[in-house]
Amino acid sequence: MFSSNTGRTFVFDEIHAYELNLERHVSKEIHRETNEHARRGLLDLKCWNDTIVLVSIFELKVQTNEKVLFRKIFDIKGIYNRVEKLGDLLYLFSMYHDQIASFNLKTGKEKVFKAPSNQVIAESHEKGIFFFTTYKGFAFLDSVPHQFSPDLPAAESFAISHDTLWVLDASGITSYKVSFKDFVLTKISTRDIKALINNFLPQWIRVVNSSLYCGNSKGFFAIDGITLLPLKYFYLGNFSELAVPAVFSNKLFFKHSNYIAAISPPDLEFKGSSTTVKIEVSPNKSIYEYTPFFVDVHVNDYLKQRRSLKSLQFIRSGDTVVYFTTGDRFEINAGLGKGQYTMVTRVDGAEVDRRSLYIRIPLASNPLFYAISFLFLTLFVALWAYNVVNKRKYEKQILNNRMQLLKQNLNPHFIFNSLNLIYSLVLQNKKQLAINTINSFADLHRYYLGNISKLTIALSEEIAFIGTYLKLESARREVDAPFIYTLPEISNKSFVVPPMILQPLVENAVKYCGPENSSSAEGRIWISCIMEAGRPVIFIENTIASGVDKPKGTGLGISQVRERIDIYNKSYREKIVLAQNLPPIHASFGYRVGVWL
Repeated sequence: MFSSNTGRTFVFDEIHAYELNLERHVSKEIHRETNEHARRGLLDLKCWNDTIVLVSIFELKVQTNEKVLFRKIFDIKGIYNRVEKLGDLLYLFSMYHDQIASFNLKTGKEKVFKAPSNQVIAESHEKGIFFFTTYKGFAFLDSVPHQFSPDLPAAESFAISHDTLWVLDASGITSYKVSFKDFVLTKISTRDIKALINNFLPQWIRVVNSSLYCGNSKGFFAIDGITLLPLKYFYLGNFSELAVPAVFSNKLFFKHSNYIAAISPPDLEFKGSSTTVKIEVSPNKSIYEYTPFFVDVHVNDYLKQRRSLKSLQFIRSGDTVVYFTTGDRFEINAGLGKGQYTMVTRVDGAEVDRRSLYIRIPLASNPLFYAISFLFLTLFVALWAYNVVNKRKYEKQILNNRMQLLKQNLNPHFIFNSLNLIYSLVLQNKKQLAINTINSFADLHRYYLGNISKLTIALSEEIAFIGTYLKLESARREVDAPFIYTLPEISNKSFVVPPMILQPLVENAVKYCGPENSSSAEGRIWISCIMEAGRPVIFIENTIASGVDKPKGTGLGISQVRERIDIYNKSYREKIVLAQNLPPIHASFGYRVGVWL
């Protein structure tokens, strides 16, 4: 840290303080911190004429070149880290508490009053102290502190000249009109410097001789105080580690390692022309609307080529777009709108090139191109949609034809089995039973003819049909392979099922049904219905005679049922599921299938 005023320059750290003679390049120690409790040592040093003020973490010391005028020891509640002077009064800003202490250099009297004091950035301004505190914003101290409104919660650096305030916040600069009458800050304009200049992150802002400068450890820009646009660039070169500068005697003072650099912002006016600067636009043949292009600036002077501020201005019908860089290439990534532009190139404020630039419309942006493309696209979509619709109709028709064919394949089973039973009853001279069987066969065939063409029927009707079918089959096998069966009661008429979907499964159950063991005289068939997640599930289970292999479920009946389910699900987006070879529940040796409707 360093301090400079009234022609004297000082540098200090936590322990030592030295006065520097910049002309003779010599230094003299003026203070050495010996307080064993000084955990942070020296925090601030200021000089006014022959009076030097040093602030340590627990102590204030005022001295001249020859002797110490007085010392003040602070308690833990009065730790101060910054000092400013107004007339005969010293003002110390607290590190941890919102309080400011004043000391009269003549009388030595101390006064403490409440005021914002957290992380103070301050500088003398006219007849007072203008300062910023984190979370409380800006304030002005003359005899008492005055808080400005609105509160500005963050500021990395600021500069003030007369009634204009410039605040550096994150990457942007904002200017304010300062009213010392009612202590109000009125925003004038703002500019995002980081977005404006590639690869530049501002760290400080200062006013030198009424000129505004903004920079970082690599270099600094002259800034137009009204538009906040960069004007010129000064590269710091080997001073790449320099921190935030102080301003004294129209100079910027930087501390770098073991020395102080005093820099006067030079006149950076570039004396160039089209003979010393070459401008190349790429692509050089045609630049299209809103497509990226590049502008390269080649300067004969190497330092100006690599370390100067270059601006590229596009002017069209009074509208202006400007780009900045400290390199040698402008990348116009977003491109420009169509039209005729005047492109003006400047190096450190000096105009070096002016030319016309025409931005064309690409073929893909031509309205006629879009009209023709839209017409062809519409025609293509219409043809595609027509083909898709016809294809779906054709596929659905094929599925429906296949479904009808599968339904028709069931008819011979009914006729053959039923007539065979009637024939055997007639041979046995069981006339009444044969008549009853003929009536049942007629009912079955009537049900088949009436429902085979329907998409769905009530599940209760399908179960009733299965009951009639099992009655016929039970009568037919009464002598050779008798079986008994149970049916569920379906009261809900809203449950529907594709017609004849269960009959082949029941037919398989009848076919393989047999006595489960030697002690059983007949087989058993269980047909049950349960609800799962609001959906009915039909289970068909039958006993299998001992010594008979379980069916593999690959017969014609099972395959037709599975195919009908697949076609039905595809055609009508249903989710009927057939599950085979389920573990039997009622029989120790049996076969069980389930249909989730």
